Amino acid sequence: MGLGGHLTWTPVAREIIIQYKIKMGNFKILPIENTTICNSPIFKNNPNFVFEKDSYPKFILNFSDIKYHYGIPENNNSIMKWVSKKHMIHYISDQFNLNNVDLKCDLFFTNNEISFCLKLIDELPKTFIAIEPSSKQSFTANKIYPYKKWQKIIDKLKNKLTFVQVGKKKSQLLDDVIDMRQNSFRECACLISYSKFFVGLEGGLMHAANSVNKRSVIVYTGWCPKEIWSYPDQKLVYVGGSHSPEGINTIYKPFYNEVQKHNEDEIIEKILEMDSET
Repeated sequence: MGLGGHLTWTPVAREIIIQYKIKMGNFKILPIENTTICNSPIFKNNPNFVFEKDSYPKFILNFSDIKYHYGIPENNNSIMKWVSKKHMIHYISDQFNLNNVDLKCDLFFTNNEISFCLKLIDELPKTFIAIEPSSKQSFTANKIYPYKKWQKIIDKLKNKLTFVQVGKKKSQLLDDVIDMRQNSFRECACLISYSKFFVGLEGGLMHAANSVNKRSVIVYTGWCPKEIWSYPDQKLVYVGGSHSPEGINTIYKPFYNEVQKHNEDEIIEKILEMDSET
C-alpha cells in the first residue's frame, strides 16, 4: 500500500477511536501491514496511533486483511477488480460498522516540519498553486498525462497564475514553475497546505491536499472509478475519452491514444474556475 492508501486509513482510525470509546474506553490504534508494525510517515505525530505492542491499550488495524481491500488483483496482477463503487474510506468504514465517517484524511505535522516549511514559504509569492504533474506507476501504467500537455497548461497560464511544483526531487521539472520538489511526502503536503489549491493526477498528493483542507483540480484516467477515490470539493477532468482503462494495470493502447488527443484547455478551464472560487 502506498502513502495515499495509508492516508485513507486515518479517518477510519479516527472514527474507530470515537465510535468504539463507549465499549472499549481509551485506546489507540496499532497499525499492522504485512505482519509487522506499520511505521508509515503518514502516521507520524498522529495522536490516534501507537507503534509499540505493549505500550498502551490498543486496537489492531491490519491493513493487509483482504476483507478491507476495495481492489483485488487478478490475472497475475494485470487486472484490478473493484469490489465496490463506494468511496474507499466508506467501504473500509463499513467493515467496522462505523457511521457517518467524514471524507477527511489526517496529517499532523511536527513543529520542526512547520518551521522548515515556513522557511520555504518565505521564498515564495504570497499566492501560489501547487502542481504535481506525475504519478506513481507501480500500480498501473495507465495513470498518466503527458508532460508536454502539462507544459502547455503552464505556458498558457504563467502570466496569470504562479505555479509551484511539488513532488519527488527526481520527477521531471516543468519550465516556468517554481521548483519546490522535496524528498519527503510530508514536506510536500506541508507546502500544499500553504497553497491556494492543488493540481495533479489521482494519487497520494491528492489525498494529502484533502488532509490539509485544500481543494484540488484532478486529472483522472478512469483506472480507478472516481466514486472510489474522489472528494466532494474537487474539480475532475477525465482524459480517457471513450476508452477507459478501468482496472487495467498494463499499458492500454486505446486509452493511451485518447490521452494524446485530449485538449488540455479543459484542464485550464477547471484551474481558472477553481482560482476564481478559492
